[in-house]
Amino acid sequence: MLEKGFNYGIRTGRPIGNYFNVVIDLDDLWAKERIKDSRHVETNKGVHRYILVKELPKSCWLVNQNGAKIGEIHSRGRQIVGIGSIHEKGIRYSLKGGVKAPWTLKFEKLTEFQNYLNERNIFTTPWGKKGLENIRDLELWQPKTKS
Repeated sequence: MLEKGFNYGIRTGRPIGNYFNVVIDLDDLWAKERIKDSRHVETNKGVHRYILVKELPKSCWLVNQNGAKIGEIHSRGRQIVGIGSIHEKGIRYSLKGGVKAPWTLKFEKLTEFQNYLNERNIFTTPWGKKGLENIRDLELWQPKTKS
């Protein structure tokens, strides 16, 4: 597909073994410094970091310590642009970092994932929410029940 000039997407929130694939998508100017990981995907505006976690979080916005939006967590029902694809501005999504660096980060619990984010001054807030008063911990994804 890439050789023919097409792009592709990766569905997030899907099971891979005993884990779910989730992607941190940071779009701010300091994304590379903020993520502090050598292995990441460089995007048009920032980075993607692939995560495997046993407890599936809800998709949400990522904000800085001031409550300003800096990215998203893509989980169930979302997708991201795949490595090797080319953004409309001509930027290729490319894998960066050493070959021995882990391809994905694995977390057993949402609290471990939350700690990883907090250590990097990355905070979570539900879709559509802004401001410090809306910062909260990752929430577990729950399927909608029929009433």
